[in-house]
Amino acid sequence: MARYGWPFSQCQTSELAVQFNSGIRVVDVRLAIVNGRLISFHGVSNQRTPFQEVLSTVHTFLNDPKTSRETIVMSIKQEDFNTTPPPTFSAAVHSEIIESVGGMGMWFLENRIPDLGEVRGKVVMLSRFGGNG
Repeated sequence: MARYGWPFSQCQTSELAVQFNSGIRVVDVRLAIVNGRLISFHGVSNQRTPFQEVLSTVHTFLNDPKTSRETIVMSIKQEDFNTTPPPTFSAAVHSEIIESVGGMGMWFLENRIPDLGEVRGKVVMLSRFGGNG
């Protein structure tokens, strides 16, 4: 999700849907709370993409008949840990996932490594944040 902030923060040049269509299946999403909503950040650089937009792009990809058997691994990291307590951030992630177009049904959140057959059409979260959302 790091498309802005060159030369310090930019790691990609393509939007997320293009990355998925190019074969990317692991996404590093770093978030901060801005005006009560989660926004993609990379370090101090605002990536201008709301988490809801990320979730919508993932949902669209996983519900396309051509790619509905794919799996996305999403690493989620808190970038505003100096200003937002981990439980607040965790609760915001939980809330925005529930509110998203795919809801909780789009996710595999068990604390174990699944078989691929269990997670086709789903997102596997790698949580890189504290709190218990």
